[in-house]
Amino acid sequence: MIQTQPLQGRRIVVTRAQGSDLVQRLVALGAQPIEFPVIEIVPPEDGYAALDTALATVASYDWLVFTSANAVEPFWERLSAAGKGAESLRHLRLAAVGSATAAALEARGLTVDILPDRFVAESLLAALEAEGIVGKRFLFPCAAGARATLPQGLVSAGGQVSAPHAYRTVAATPADTVLAALDEGVDMVTFLSGSAVCNFVEQVGPLRLQRLQEKSRFAAIGPVTAQAAHEAGLTVAIEPAEHTARGLVAAIVDYYSHPIET
Repeated sequence: MIQTQPLQGRRIVVTRAQGSDLVQRLVALGAQPIEFPVIEIVPPEDGYAALDTALATVASYDWLVFTSANAVEPFWERLSAAGKGAESLRHLRLAAVGSATAAALEARGLTVDILPDRFVAESLLAALEAEGIVGKRFLFPCAAGARATLPQGLVSAGGQVSAPHAYRTVAATPADTVLAALDEGVDMVTFLSGSAVCNFVEQVGPLRLQRLQEKSRFAAIGPVTAQAAHEAGLTVAIEPAEHTARGLVAAIVDYYSHPIET
């Protein structure tokens, strides 16, 4: 018999700011998601000044690069505010990290030229190097405090990079009901970004975190997030090969189908 709800009754914490896709996938498999958004997406401190400046000269760029779906919406809003639309981007080649980021761009009528197999900045950089970087101009709307791996790599390879902030993340305030749900016990805590790890650790406090480490498992969507968890002193039980919500859920199902005690 095929088990249609392999996560039946599993209490799984979802820490992402916009976790509907992950939550829906977990519910469909019988899990009990506990939504614990640890970050909020807010405008950059410069009020989009740098992004608006870049968009004013968008015709001068060769590539448009995104490493987060969170950057797509504010980018598009500022593009519209400047009186421009998709037609102003037709000359650009597009590169994206992650299927969700690519989907957000394609939903706006754009075609993604590069989507690396591994959804990390290093893989995107390698793919861009194969296309030729020297003398090319890259527009990279990103989060404040984003990893510098990609822009530094592009500059080192001879490219010119503008990396205006499209958004920033701030710590969310957890509700008492959510903290109480943690105290009742959870099977797993999921992380989809390094900032989520840091904020979660800060918000739950050392005593509650210690109890979680004793009784729960931690899952990270990819290597960068897993590294942040390791640095926070957490043992990562799950790191999927496919760095997406779908891949994460599949890895969680596999883990509980073939549990490995740690």
